Amino acid sequence: MFRLEMKKLLIKQYALPALILLVILEMIFLSFQYSKYEFANEITQEYYHNYMTYLQGKLDSQKEQYILAERESISSAEADYITVQNKMMNGGFSDENEYSAELVRLRSVMEKSDAFDLVYECYTHAAQNTENRYIIPIGAEGMCRDYPDILMLIFVVAVSSVYFLTEESSGMITLIRSCSGKGKNVFSAKICAVFSLIVTAQLLISLCEFCFLWNNIDKNVLLYPVQSLRYFGNCKLSISIVSTFVIIQLLKLIGYIFILMLTVLVSSVSKKPVFTAAMPLACSLLQQFVFTEQSKAYYLPTGLLRATGYLRGAVSYTHLTLPTILLV
Repeated sequence: MFRLEMKKLLIKQYALPALILLVILEMIFLSFQYSKYEFANEITQEYYHNYMTYLQGKLDSQKEQYILAERESISSAEADYITVQNKMMNGGFSDENEYSAELVRLRSVMEKSDAFDLVYECYTHAAQNTENRYIIPIGAEGMCRDYPDILMLIFVVAVSSVYFLTEESSGMITLIRSCSGKGKNVFSAKICAVFSLIVTAQLLISLCEFCFLWNNIDKNVLLYPVQSLRYFGNCKLSISIVSTFVIIQLLKLIGYIFILMLTVLVSSVSKKPVFTAAMPLACSLLQQFVFTEQSKAYYLPTGLLRATGYLRGAVSYTHLTLPTILLV
């Protein structure tokens, strides 16, 4: 029975093409979400990677002394650069070679400035709690998004509502409800078929996202405490970045199952396509745009679609939200 319902869902209800399209669109979206950080130039990129090669990981006194010394050196070079420029304007150099030599020396230090600013941000975050905040390179920020996956949400609502509304309009659901025994098994098979499809879709999307995350960051960083990411700086759980990723995906899956059950319920009551699709979407998106972390409604089951809000703890760093992205 389950195989027949699964075949009907995938082929007759076009769920298989929809699933393939979903994965393709998600990969396109993830390629932007986990895009490589664009440095101003190759010199800045080289200095940044050199810094991170040494500083990445747990912050200790030796690394801290190095960072503070670099900060003092760069600040001093920037101040000396202005002094040299003024001295040149006032004719303070005996010849042009002396001025050029001094300028080259200062610029060699100042070239580190942009790269060091990025490193110093990581240092200030890690220095607040050296026990569970490590210095990590740019790359894992993509998993900090605090808004529902709209593509997956639409997929869940569309597939489940079309599937059950088709059965309602044809009278199949009514016939199944009027039967006993075998009829109940058919209805259970329908639920299991949609449930399996959603689990498969979420698993595929999670694997795609993990591949982007894996390709975008050093593998050792995935084992660092999640508090190393500024967005999760106040997380109360002692878990790694990779563990947080898994938990987020599981929470989202539970949220999608809740949306599935809500869609099935609405479809059986209203039997109207527009209302059936609008109700679950409204419940999900209303929470995103209206409810805040201070509201108890933030922790309704639909909030699981955001997932990150349940793990980050007290708000200390705001990541890009969906409204912000749309405005940009």
